[in-house]
Amino acid sequence: MILRDGTMLGGTDFFYFVGTYTCSKGKWKGEFTNDEHTPASITRPMAQKGTVSVGFSGTYCDNAAQIDLTALVGKRSLQYSATFELLVAR
Repeated sequence: MILRDGTMLGGTDFFYFVGTYTCSKGKWKGEFTNDEHTPASITRPMAQKGTVSVGFSGTYCDNAAQIDLTALVGKRSLQYSATFELLVAR
């Protein structure tokens, strides 16, 4: 995931993400869409679902960010938690 100037871009082997965020005083929130670019196994909750909307909030510091997400997948609401760590290219 790349975060820059309020824009989020990222992806995995099967999905890509595009969204926006705001941040202030150690807290951040935003939303993004998740879309499938390569067919994923049906065992993945977002496989073959089209565009999935995801909202999130969390906290951040100088080198990491914590995030709690809610994805609306059809009539289901899925919750995820993750931690992002800052990687610096050298």
